[in-house]
Formats: sequence, C-alpha cells, structure tokens
Amino acid sequence: MNRVSDISEQYIDYIPDEQYVLLWTFSPQYHAPYTASYDTETLYRALVHGLTAVSRSPHERIRKRFFFIWGGEYQDHFLLAVSARLTMAVKDLITLSLAGMSGYGGMEYGMIPLIPLLPVFAYDRGIIVRYGTPEQAGANSVVDAKGPGKGVLLQYRVWFPRSSFHGDYILQ
Repeated sequence: MNRVSDISEQYIDYIPDEQYVLLWTFSPQYHAPYTASYDTETLYRALVHGLTAVSRSPHERIRKRFFFIWGGEYQDHFLLAVSARLTMAVKDLITLSLAGMSGYGGMEYGMIPLIPLLPVFAYDRGIIVRYGTPEQAGANSVVDAKGPGKGVLLQYRVWFPRSSFHGDYILQ
C-alpha cells in the first residue's frame, strides 16, 4: 500500500481537531544518553505497558474503551496526552507505567491544538494502535506476551484530522 486510497477504512482513524486533554510531562533530563533528543521509544514502551494493563483489566468498563494518545515536544518537555474525559481508573493504569520513568514531571491539563501534539497511539477496545505511514497500515504484531497466545494485539493505522473528512473523500 502506497496511497491513502489503497488503505482499508478499518485502518484509518479520524481524530478530533480540538481536544481537552490530560498531559503527562517529562522534563529535559529525560534525554537519550549522548543525544539532544528524547528517548521516545522507551517512553512508548512504558505507555504500551500501561495500555496492556488496561486491556487486561478484569472490568469490562475499563477494557472496552476507545481513546487517542497524543505525543510530542513542547516548551522543552516531552508530553503524552489522553482525553481529559477518560475515567480515572484508565488514567491511573497508564500513570502507573509512566510515573517511574526518568524525568517524569507529573500531570496537568491542556488543550489540543493550543499544545501542538500529534496522535501517536490509540486504544481500541483491547487493541493497541500505533499510528504510522500508509505502508504500515494494517500490519499487526503481538506485544507484551506472557506466553503463547497471551499477548496484546498492536495494529498499525494512519490518522487524519476529522476536519479533513467530507463524506466519501479526504480533502487534500
């Protein structure tokens, strides 16, 4: 798949342009060793661990959620964000995985697009979604496996701003 028109609709998410969010902040000390950039893959692994905990919750109300996760650098910090309307039980499971990371600075509230973050993950009723390129859309793997058949599905999708969708076509 090389073009958006080649991607099955099930691998495309339309994400709201504006969103009131809860942010997890990471200070500049959380840089990869000997570089000037954040070690985002380590943060993303911790995030996936938290999302896996959500998918393994004994409570269906927690497991059967759908929400987006934004990420990026802003004012010398790396931020991860979820909808502020998400239940505290879900936020707590994710926070448990992130709070132990080096440079963790706590949580605060904000507004997208005032804080310019991009969608990096989603949680879709037990499936962890990672946003990637059109070529990656539809690819699957298993993460955080605790034995054969015990992992959580990680699925690649692409995203578009909801404002770019008009009926049967995407504005380009």
